[in-house]
Amino acid sequence: ADAELPASVLLLAVSVVLPLLTFVAAFRISSRVSGGAIFRQKGYFLSAAIDIQPASNFGALGIYISLNSFLGVAFVRHKIVGLVLGEKRGRLHRFSLACAFVCWFGGVGVAAYQHHASRAMHNTFAALFILGALLHLSAESPTPSPDLDSDPDPDPRPTP
Repeated sequence: ADAELPASVLLLAVSVVLPLLTFVAAFRISSRVSGGAIFRQKGYFLSAAIDIQPASNFGALGIYISLNSFLGVAFVRHKIVGLVLGEKRGRLHRFSLACAFVCWFGGVGVAAYQHHASRAMHNTFAALFILGALLHLSAESPTPSPDLDSDPDPDPRPTP
């Protein structure tokens, strides 16, 4: 029996699992390299975890790949929900996708401008990331999720 995994599900899995693995690894390595000093100085933030090498190198890469996966999920959801809704709530739905792009841009900026390099740039990008994510989620909340399991034109023939 061949099990097929839709690309959208794989993309969603990468969007959820990769950031978790990146965060855990960055925190552990930064803690070990700095003897915990980085977190006593800056607090337990991802920004602190990716502020020193080698965690800054793979942490930035993991964040970038995760954000690209997030943007892919947002785009796929935008297309699927757009097919279901048509023009109903179209402006809100497009606004949500625009906010996902703002979130992506802010997150990429966070990875590019680490805290030790430029606090002002890092914090500005972090604010864009958080604001974009909050607005994206808020705009998506009233959008009904399509029931992907239902078939609008079911085949009456039984499956063997």
